[in-house]
Amino acid sequence: MAEQKKSFIAYCDWQETFEALCDEKAGKLIKHLLCYANGETPKLDDPILKIAFIAMRQQLNRDLKKYEDKKEVRSTAGRMGNLVGELGQVG
Repeated sequence: MAEQKKSFIAYCDWQETFEALCDEKAGKLIKHLLCYANGETPKLDDPILKIAFIAMRQQLNRDLKKYEDKKEVRSTAGRMGNLVGELGQVG
């Protein structure tokens, strides 16, 4: 996922997915999720876990896109604010 990003959103509706899995598979899925969120490219061999992770991965990617867009807007606003501040000090 994103470099320097220290958190991600986990969704309550994912509980249903985890509840449907045995504890061993649920554990593998959460470990896979955390590896993915930390920027690693983990591999899943279990087809059930691959399917279970698809919706999670898609949501994480949508969230990352929103984060990156918001970060860019804030960065631009910060640069503009600094520029206005500098112009006000010139006169």
